[in-house]
Amino acid sequence: MRRTTILLVGAAAALAVALGSLFGGVFTESRSTGATAVPAADVAIENALAGFGRGGGTAMTVAKLEEELRSAPRDPDRLGSLGLAYQLRWRETGDPTFLPLSERPLERAVAIRPRYAAGTLGLGNLALIRHDFRAALAHGREARRLAPDASRPYGVIGDALLELGRYREAFAAFDRMVAVKPTLASYARIAYARELTGDRIGAISAMSLALDAIARSRTTSRRDTVQALFRTRRRRSVLGTYAIDPNGDTTLAAYGVFAIRHGALSLERRIASPG
Repeated sequence: MRRTTILLVGAAAALAVALGSLFGGVFTESRSTGATAVPAADVAIENALAGFGRGGGTAMTVAKLEEELRSAPRDPDRLGSLGLAYQLRWRETGDPTFLPLSERPLERAVAIRPRYAAGTLGLGNLALIRHDFRAALAHGREARRLAPDASRPYGVIGDALLELGRYREAFAAFDRMVAVKPTLASYARIAYARELTGDRIGAISAMSLALDAIARSRTTSRRDTVQALFRTRRRRSVLGTYAIDPNGDTTLAAYGVFAIRHGALSLERRIASPG
């Protein structure tokens, strides 16, 4: 017997969930393009990984930083960068010996400069890798305190909360992360959050829109990505064809009755939204 699953999807409501409650901060906070002074700690934490892997790969970056630290062993910026570079080497190789190598320069960097947000966040990343989620949460919150306008601390905070089973708080952290700086990392967390709540259609739509906006912006900067989002016109999705209006709302105002037939989603009929 052929099995058909019928879904009633409110297009405007579904996008409000997929893009509003978890994308919400992007559309409400990111419209302003006025120049503002960005604290140095926030800039440092966002640029902590900038340039890694260039000119020979991460291994060359590690070697360069180790050489520089021989003549400047108390430079917290180089110590922090080395700690993060070791984490990248762990990701590239799977070699666990890179983890204690990462910990030592990060701890030294924070000891030399107690208000070092990038180093603190590096320790949070390391705690996540080691599945010490309570420590990761503490480091993430401290990094947020030191760099309140940076986006990366919210990723560590949200990831830790998610692993601790505190979903509502985790989703709020991801929402704030994407509001501060929409990037592939933040949108990936949004899509994952939608999937965890059972909204796979919303997850696919959110991630697809994010990837499309990033591609159209040709950069990963907050300003360019948000501008690309607002330039969305006649985008086709399982929820219908829509645009993003000047207020950041979708133009969808219809319901769709969908059927899943042989594993494929197909539109059965449309229902106009009242009013």
